[in-house]
Amino acid sequence: MNHKTMQTALMGAVAMLAAGGAWAEGCGAAYGGGKYIAAPADPGKSLGYIVQLNDVGAPSQVALRIKDELASRRTQLRAQAAGASLPPALKLRHVFEQGLQGFSVENLTAGEAQTLAKDSRVKCVSPNHVLQLATDQSLPSDSLWNLDTLDQPPSQPLDQRYSYRFTGAGVHVYVVDTGIYGALAEFEGRVGGSYSPLSDPVGTPEASKNYGDGRDCHGHGTKVAGIVGSRTYGVAKRVTLHAVQVAHCSNLNSGEIIAEDDVAKAVDWLSTNAVRPAVVNMSLTTTPDVTGAAAMEESIRRAVGRGLHIVVAGGNTDQDACLFSPGRLSEQTPVINVSSLYGRSSRNQYRAVYGRCVSLFAPGVGIASTNLPTKPAGMTDVVYQATEGTSFAAPHVTGIVAQMLEENPSLTPAQMKSRVLAYASGQSISNAGSGSPQAAASIRPLACSLSVSGSRIKSGDYFSFTVSGERLPAGARGYWYGTRNGAVDLSNADAGPVPSTFSYANRPVDQGYYTRRMEIRSADGAPLCSTNTVEVELVAPPSCSLSTNTTVASAGQTVSYFVNGQNLPSGAQGYWYGTKNGVTDTSNALAGPVPSTFSFVTQASWAGNYTRYIEVRDPVSNQTVCTTNSVSVQLK
Repeated sequence: MNHKTMQTALMGAVAMLAAGGAWAEGCGAAYGGGKYIAAPADPGKSLGYIVQLNDVGAPSQVALRIKDELASRRTQLRAQAAGASLPPALKLRHVFEQGLQGFSVENLTAGEAQTLAKDSRVKCVSPNHVLQLATDQSLPSDSLWNLDTLDQPPSQPLDQRYSYRFTGAGVHVYVVDTGIYGALAEFEGRVGGSYSPLSDPVGTPEASKNYGDGRDCHGHGTKVAGIVGSRTYGVAKRVTLHAVQVAHCSNLNSGEIIAEDDVAKAVDWLSTNAVRPAVVNMSLTTTPDVTGAAAMEESIRRAVGRGLHIVVAGGNTDQDACLFSPGRLSEQTPVINVSSLYGRSSRNQYRAVYGRCVSLFAPGVGIASTNLPTKPAGMTDVVYQATEGTSFAAPHVTGIVAQMLEENPSLTPAQMKSRVLAYASGQSISNAGSGSPQAAASIRPLACSLSVSGSRIKSGDYFSFTVSGERLPAGARGYWYGTRNGAVDLSNADAGPVPSTFSYANRPVDQGYYTRRMEIRSADGAPLCSTNTVEVELVAPPSCSLSTNTTVASAGQTVSYFVNGQNLPSGAQGYWYGTKNGVTDTSNALAGPVPSTFSFVTQASWAGNYTRYIEVRDPVSNQTVCTTNSVSVQLK
């Protein structure tokens, strides 16, 4: 049997594995909906294939069964074609059974992969791509200007201070990278347990290679971790950091090579095992000639669906961010994709991606951070402190997410992304690139305020609340909170879109003393800001009355008139009206402030029958606000 005939027979043998059932959704719409994605033409760009399974129960058992079936058929073919060359032995790299379902395998031929895709147990067969760190270079730096930009309005100069409300305390940050050198004093003992998929298929760490202990053999991960949460250089200075090592030390000195299935396995593990609240930093990306990584993307989608917040580096080329994975997921998922700035407001034009798949920009040039204490053995890269690249822009945003999670651990990934982008909005980015947002990372809280058109509203009058704010996103809504006469009467009541003005009338049924504030949320419910509290009194119509201490008085006795009222304007004045013996004797005579008591000592010459009432007027408008009843007094 010649080699071509043998390969045809092998493909036929693999076809026998297929159960013939209906095909599932395949690799997804982003990949044309098929079940097979061809490997790159350059064999150095992939490490075999990743096989995603349908819901088959126990992925590890199915993976081993498929591997054994393939190996068995190969053995049969070898016996039938003695001396003919066969592909190298199959090597099972990882089994995914927490979020992603499937396995990765080396030395599967393209023909075997295509035929395996027809198996009803299989959802998708895709290349195990080679990824790379979002590379960096050394730059001098003598300040923490990057932190200073996070809390300053873009219109104001940097003040050489970094002011923050939260530290990320209680939040766990997982750095998917080269590891973290956790012994540095800058980390203050806040580097927690680590994880690495660089091991056998069931996850046993190769302790002899230090993959499982989080030590960094390159420096990239330690620098990223330092920007996230070190004592001096960190955005969130009290987070707990975790190393998730996905880079083989032996590969890091020759192009920062990372295997897609290692990243997918790490994210798969995190989706179940990360301690919440948690945020994941992924400062890595596919190479410019690879436009997607199906298995890694699927693992990230599942992890986000389980509540993990994920921040990624966009890539260090002057190209469309939608060409690179995992950053391109930001267009359709809550993944936050970060590109880098040169200075405060200019895209690092030749070393940073652009376009609609960029979520926001963050400082990315001349960033000071932690470094390794010594150069790792065999490494020719210079160990440096100041860094450039989207790798180091992304951890700024990861630190911001950690701060927001400390403030509100219940935020979903979608709500978090809305909040981060709302905080970042309103900055002009030069050279941003076509389709890019005008948004730069910020911890400066959104400003919103509430005002009311008056503090004391007369019955029947209209009044209004006006809510305003800076950088509020489209679709933001306001929710009322407040009291009436000291008791809660509004809590989480939807007011409507903001900014806006809300108008009401003072109706008798509504009259009372109110406090009001408003909480502003994004369209998906993420809290953005809370206004000040305002107070307003809806008063009843003014009322007034007149009474006396006697209805009959003789000369020398004192007659007192008592004028009382409710809801009278401040400084209200009373004016006398009345008759003596049926003839008007006083009209519009100023009595004085009311409420009050007006007393007279009866004179003999005053004898007669009197009626009296008082008209009460507003001292500003001179308009009558109420008129008392009439009272009669006989003077003898």
